[in-house]
Amino acid sequence: MNKLEIQKYGTDPETFMVSAIQQNRLLAIGEDHVYDGTSQHHRFGSKLMPLLKQKGATHLALEFPSNHQDILDRFMDTGKLDLSLLESSKGSNEFLASKGFCESKDLIPILESARKSGLKLIAVDDADSINQGAFSAIFGASRDKAIAKNLAGVLNADKKHKVVFWAGAIHAQVTADKRDSERASQILRNQGVNVLSVLPKDYETMSDNEPVRELFREVSRPVLVPMMKAKEFSKLPELKTIYPGQQNFNAWDAVILYPPAK
Repeated sequence: MNKLEIQKYGTDPETFMVSAIQQNRLLAIGEDHVYDGTSQHHRFGSKLMPLLKQKGATHLALEFPSNHQDILDRFMDTGKLDLSLLESSKGSNEFLASKGFCESKDLIPILESARKSGLKLIAVDDADSINQGAFSAIFGASRDKAIAKNLAGVLNADKKHKVVFWAGAIHAQVTADKRDSERASQILRNQGVNVLSVLPKDYETMSDNEPVRELFREVSRPVLVPMMKAKEFSKLPELKTIYPGQQNFNAWDAVILYPPAK
């Protein structure tokens, strides 16, 4: 049934995402924080930024602590990221602590593409919440509430604002995670904001999740599957090893399957 659903409902990711930004005020695009220069999803994101801008997107929101908006502002002005400014952030964020977030070979092209396209880069993470420790930094309810508040501030500032929220996939969930509370994207949806969330799944990261790996046998190129239509697919567990009880795919509106790179 899952294979038939992919064949029946699978669509071109680019076409779907461009339509999504036209119909929604927040397009939440998750990622798995893969920073080695090999991510198909990040390459797709770089290509996607100018297309989203053309169809109404105004901002790219990122997991930067809001008190470091100046780093993004300087990047917007100069085209250069001054990594020395991140020294004061060490220990406050699981990505910034090692500068990995900014030095990423995967993420930098997305920032550059967004800048060239005319999207305003905004820092929406919360410095106070992410200082609570590794577990709280990733899953803390206060952090997602803060992110949602910062995103809402941008959206409420002008009814024409449309935000692309590129963040860890967990913050893009639109149903409550089984382990704790609401995520930023779900909070905004519950407040009446039109939100569409997307989860990427790369064949290389699903080595232990055999039911999902089987789906890639039907995929020769990246394909996006809407979870509202693919009912059986949506019931599969998103991640098996780290959190056996983690949310199923129906925690997001759509899933992009990236087959093995050729």
